[in-house]
This record gives sequence, C-alpha cells and structure tokens, in this order.
Amino acid sequence: MRDILRNTNETLDAAGVFIISNRLNKNVDIHWHEFYELEYITEGNGRAYINDRVYDLKPGTLLFLSPVDFEKIEVESPISLVNLAFSGALISSKINPLLSGGCVLYDYQSELFNILLEEARINDRWYHKKYTQLVNCVLIDIVRESSKNAETSELSPIIKALRFMELNFRNHITLEEISRHVGFTPNYFSFLFHKETNTTFKKHLAAKVDF
Repeated sequence: MRDILRNTNETLDAAGVFIISNRLNKNVDIHWHEFYELEYITEGNGRAYINDRVYDLKPGTLLFLSPVDFEKIEVESPISLVNLAFSGALISSKINPLLSGGCVLYDYQSELFNILLEEARINDRWYHKKYTQLVNCVLIDIVRESSKNAETSELSPIIKALRFMELNFRNHITLEEISRHVGFTPNYFSFLFHKETNTTFKKHLAAKVDF
C-alpha cells in the first residue's frame, strides 16, 4: 500500500498565495497538496508521476496540480523550479469549472513567472489584484491545453471522487452520494478509496472540512 503524504510546507499569505524558488536534489515521495499549485521547471531533468501518469521534466515544463492530485518526482539531474501555491478563491468563477488537474505544458513562457516572483517582492496594495489576474492568465493556458487532451484524459474513479469532494465538501457529502457519483456501491468505493489513498473517505472529508 502506498504511503501518501500531505504537503503542509506551504503557508499562504494574506493574498492567498505562496511562491518560492526551489531546488530538488533528490526524489520527492508521493504526496498531495492542500492548495492549487503551479510548478515551473527552470533547470534540470527528471520525471513527474501525477495520478499514475508519467511526464518528463525539463526546463520550460509547467505542471498544474489541484488539491486532489497525487504527485511523485524522480530527479535525474538537480531540478530548479518555481513553486506557486494558491487558494481556490483566486480562481475566476468562469475558469474554475473548466480546470482539470494533473496537467503538464511543455516549452511554456517564463516571463509570467518572473513577473509573479517580482510581484511577491513588491507586495504593495496592488499586489493581490495583479496576482489574481496573472494567475488566471496562466490558468487560461492550462484550460486550453486540457481541452486539447480531453479525449485522452479519462479520470480514475478515485480521482473523479476526490475532485467531486473538493468542489462539494461544504455540502455535507455522504458516502452513498459520492459512491453513486462514481458508479460504485458504498462498500466497494470505501475499499477502493482506502486502497488508493491510504486513508478513509470519512477521515479525508473531515480533514477538508476542518482545514
């Protein structure tokens, strides 16, 4: 059984953002995040395993991860990257329904991330408004790429369930409701959820509600 860690290293600021330049010298075990995250590779090579799919990492690679995506990274040569974590509140209501996590873009422009890093240093009264606009510009590119690959991006039942929970956890979701959503009986869904996430549906939902 996989041991899936929750990444709790990010602490969002008052604008709902966490951004840092980072360097990976060793592999990163499978984990999931509390927030949405963009990871932009500036140097090095490796592989990312996102929801059991494998992606090559190289300079210019952009990864988008939602709070329900599982990620593992294998480092071939030291990887330098920009990590940008942000709350769902920053995402435009028109863009949010169209987002699909676990998306990877190659040869992505770096200018936006340089601006994002600079805005984090300025952090004046315009910071939140500009940051929100810049993040949504990147997310539009994510949506465009996701729509191109929609026919080949069939979601696993557990990822589908996790995304349903992410959008509806405030609405008192029941085991029966989410089991129907993915087409399983409650008993089989509970078994499969625990097998894939190493936690129970009840505990995962409680962690979302309490956060």
